[in-house]
Amino acid sequence: MDGACTNRVQSPDDRSASKDAPAQANANGAAAVGELSGMLTRLAIVHEPKSLPAEPQQQQVLMPKKPASRLQYYKPHDGYALGCPNPPCFEERFSTAQGIHKSMELEDGELESTLRLACKVFDVETATVSLLTGERIYLVGACGALPVCVCPDRWGFCGWSFLNPNHELNVVENMLEDARFSENFFVVSESFRLVFYVMAPLISSNGHRIGTLCIMGQQPRKFDATRGAILANLSELLVRQIERRWVLQGSQRVQGSKLMRSVEAYESACGFIDATNVNNWRLLHLNAPAVKLLGPATLSPVGIDWTASYDQLPKLDEGRHMAPFDGIPLEQVLGVDMSLAAWQAAQAELTLTDVKGAKGTPAEGRRFNVTFKLAASDSLDEHAPFSVGVPSWLRESSDPLPGHNYFFMHIRPADASPP
Repeated sequence: MDGACTNRVQSPDDRSASKDAPAQANANGAAAVGELSGMLTRLAIVHEPKSLPAEPQQQQVLMPKKPASRLQYYKPHDGYALGCPNPPCFEERFSTAQGIHKSMELEDGELESTLRLACKVFDVETATVSLLTGERIYLVGACGALPVCVCPDRWGFCGWSFLNPNHELNVVENMLEDARFSENFFVVSESFRLVFYVMAPLISSNGHRIGTLCIMGQQPRKFDATRGAILANLSELLVRQIERRWVLQGSQRVQGSKLMRSVEAYESACGFIDATNVNNWRLLHLNAPAVKLLGPATLSPVGIDWTASYDQLPKLDEGRHMAPFDGIPLEQVLGVDMSLAAWQAAQAELTLTDVKGAKGTPAEGRRFNVTFKLAASDSLDEHAPFSVGVPSWLRESSDPLPGHNYFFMHIRPADASPP
C-alpha cells in the first residue's frame, strides 16, 4: 500500500547496496565541496579590491590583497569590499564634487588651522577633510592616524553618509560594534586602530554632499548633541572655503543649478572664540576673509599666528601628539570691552558696536561691529542655507564648557550695512 510502512528482510543485493551508499555519498559530497570552493575562489577574485594608481604628490594607502576578515565576499553585501550603495543623485553629485576638487584653491594654513581647531574643541588627535568624487576619497586635509592621501571610496567611512535622506551627522561611538565598519582595514589594522568616528557632511551650494569633516579616535567614547551642533556649524564654515572659487567662477550656473549660498557668505569674516575664562577670551581660529579684514600676520608686530602648519598637528605614526594650543588673547586683535562681554556671556548672541582694532596691529584706527554667537547654535549665521541635523538619540552635554563657552565671532566694518 502506498505510504504505508512495512518490515521486510534485506536481500544480499540490498545489503551490498547499503554498504556502498556511504562511499558514494562521500564521493558526491567531495565533488560538491570542490565545486563550491572553486566558485567561492572565483567570487573572491572578482571582488578582491584593486589598487588604484597614486595621485601626484599624494600618498597612496597600501592595502593587503586579501584583507584578514571574518566577512566572506559572497555574502549579500560586504560593506568593506563593495562600499555603500550610490545615492539616486550620484551623477550630479559626482559632477559637483569633481568640479569643486579641480577648482579648489585655499590659502596656506587654512585647512591646517581648521584641523587644529577640531582637535582642540573635540579633544581628538585625528581629524580629516575629505572630498568624495565618486570612486575615490581625497583626504585633502588630515592629521593624527591618517595621512593626506587618496583611496577608493569603498575603503572609507564617509560614503555611508549618502544613505541618509537628510543632511545629518553620522555618529559611531564604537565602530567595532557596527557591522558597516567592524571589519574595515582602518579599524582592525594596528597601523590605524580607529574606533570612534563622527562625520559632518560638507554640503555644496546646489545641495549635494560633496565631502565630510570628520573627527576620529582610537578608543570608544561618548558624543553629545551640543558638540554635534558645533561640528555641524564648523562644516558650514569649512565648505565656504572649499567651494568659494568654484561658485564665484559660475560653475553652478553653467550646470543650471540654483545658487543657494549668497556671495556674502564667502566674504563673511569669522573667528572662533574660547570664553572659558571670562576675563581672557582666546581667539582659536580666523577664516581667510577675517585675516584679510584685520590684516595679515606678517604685518603685525605682536606676532599673531593666524594659521597652522602640519608640523604643529599630531602625526601618530611618527609619535607626534597634539601640542598644547590656547590661541591668542582676543585683546591682541580687537579692543573688546571684556567686562561687557563677560556680562553677556550666557546669552546666545551678543553684538558690540564700534569696536576698535587693537593697538600695534594692522587694524589699529579702524572700527568694527562684532557679533558673538554660541558655537552650538542652530546655524552658523544668517547666510547658512542648509541645516545639518544632529541625531535625535544624542543627549545634551552635561559639560557646560562647549555649550556656553565656545562662540563664533562675526566681524564687519562699522561703516558696512547690517546683514
